[in-house]
This record gives sequence, C-alpha cells and structure tokens, in this order.
Amino acid sequence: MQIFIAYAAGDADAGARFVAALRTVGADVFVDAETFETEVLRRERSQRLESSDLFIVLLSQRALGSSRLRALSSLFSASVQAHPAKRIIPVWLEPLVLEQLWAPLARLHPISGSTPATFAVEHLIELTLAEGGLPPLPVATDVGIRAEQPTTPRLRQSPRVGRPAVLVAGVIVLLLVSAGSALLLTRTGGARATSTRVSGAITPGATTVGRVGGTATPVHPGTTPTVVTSPTGVASPTP
Repeated sequence: MQIFIAYAAGDADAGARFVAALRTVGADVFVDAETFETEVLRRERSQRLESSDLFIVLLSQRALGSSRLRALSSLFSASVQAHPAKRIIPVWLEPLVLEQLWAPLARLHPISGSTPATFAVEHLIELTLAEGGLPPLPVATDVGIRAEQPTTPRLRQSPRVGRPAVLVAGVIVLLLVSAGSALLLTRTGGARATSTRVSGAITPGATTVGRVGGTATPVHPGTTPTVVTSPTGVASPTP
C-alpha cells in the first residue's frame, strides 16, 4: 500500500514514529513535512498524490497554522473525489475544536482520543493502522513506537578477587607469621645465652666447685671465681 503522510514541523517527533510504524508493517510511505520547497519535491509530491492509496494528515494546533498542510488537505480531497477508492484519515494529536478544521477535513471522522492518556502516540498509531486496513505492529517490534518499560538500575559490583590471588595472599600471611615466630625464638634464645648460673657457694677456706657443662671444676680457696658464660648457658668459674 502506498501512503502519503503529512504533518507540521513542530510535530516531527510524532510524525517520525508514525512513519516508522507504517514502514514496519510494509507500507510504501511518502513523507511531506515542512521543509524547503524544491522542484524535485514538487514533482514527487504530485506523483505521490496520484499513486497513493491512503492520505494521513496529523493535526494539532501547530498544524492548523500551516498553510502548506491546508493546501495539501485540499489536494487530498480532490484526489479522493477523482478516485473514490482512496481515503483520507485525519489524526488528532491533541484535542481540537471541530470548527477550527478546514472544510475538506471537517466532515471526516478523525482518529483521536477521549482523554489525555488516549492521545498517546502509540495508541493513535494502533487506531490508524486498524482504520487503514493495515496489519498491527508485531509485539516484539522495536521501532521507537511503544513506550519503553522502566528498567531496574543495576548496582555496580566490585571486581571479584581470583582464587590464585587468594592463595598467594594466604602464603604471604603464613610466611609473615613464620618469620615473626622465628624472630621471637631467636630473641628468647639470646636471652637464655646471656644468663649465668653458678653452682655452689663460695666459702673462704673451702674449695668451691663450679659446673661447666655438667663437669665440676675446683676453685682454690681464697680466690674469687670469675664467671664465664658458656655457649650452653651454664656459668663456669675461672680461678
């Protein structure tokens, strides 16, 4: 089916959504929006006025102020009178007063809504497709027509630490603990190595015996033993 659609420049967003929907269901669409007039555009417009089966004009307060759309509406009406099989579908994008409409469109039943919610563009598109004898939009089709469903924002997750990194960290902790234990033992052993112990009492006139590694060493009377620390941690007296 060949379709001629016209709308005001201020309704370009709604117009683009209509065009996308019509092309999605397989229509051959010619778009006449408010652009700069050229000779090529005028020739193509004239050809599409003759060949189009359906004329769709999107109406709003902005559209009613367009002399171009008013002239096109007259051309649509003249083409339909010459070819009764052709049709005009006026689509109200917002509530309008019937008396405001141009004569060629005032006697036609428009596609419109009864409440602000029913003037939603996607609803008007569905009604227009049905009125024009076109198939409905596929449910899974995404052509920017249907309202997008809100999505739950995803929380940003911190990157996971890999298993090898965890193992390396565990090994490092064990090494640190082992090093700390070794250092503690070294300090404790050093303290023991510097401690002295003299076995026996020193009494004048008596022989004092010191033990060195478990061996008794005599000390002559009248002398003061000199304590020497042995590597085994046992003090040995020196005469």
